[in-house]
Amino acid sequence: MLFGLTGCVEPVIHSSEEALPDEGWYLDDSRSFDFHITDHTVPVDFFLQVRNNKDYPYRNMYVFVDIDFPSGSNRRDTVSFILATPDGRWVGEGGGSTYDNDVMFIRRAMLPDTGRYSVRIGHGMRDSVLIGVERIGLIVEASEGG
Repeated sequence: MLFGLTGCVEPVIHSSEEALPDEGWYLDDSRSFDFHITDHTVPVDFFLQVRNNKDYPYRNMYVFVDIDFPSGSNRRDTVSFILATPDGRWVGEGGGSTYDNDVMFIRRAMLPDTGRYSVRIGHGMRDSVLIGVERIGLIVEASEGG
């Protein structure tokens, strides 16, 4: 029994999504997600969750991801991913009018500190109001084999 308890790490550290307004995702509307790290020796993977509908006008999406560390330092990443094939077929899970995509954007990160991390996600498209994005979310999980 003791052997089964040693080395166990909860695989999902954080998982949440936020709905975006029906009229669209405003350029200045970043969504925040907070989570706590209790063991900074475990590598983690970061995923964006995106739900778009058929009204989304592009094949791809750019988002800005700002991470605030417990130490007060921060990091910004620009993440680009594909939501439709060149011939216009949506990718991801779903069908009909909505599609869900989980996009890994950081793999096997060794976070430097324990404590509270804050992640802000905002769209990086040229539109001041981006239509067709229904939800945005963040998953942080322990890396496999980590």
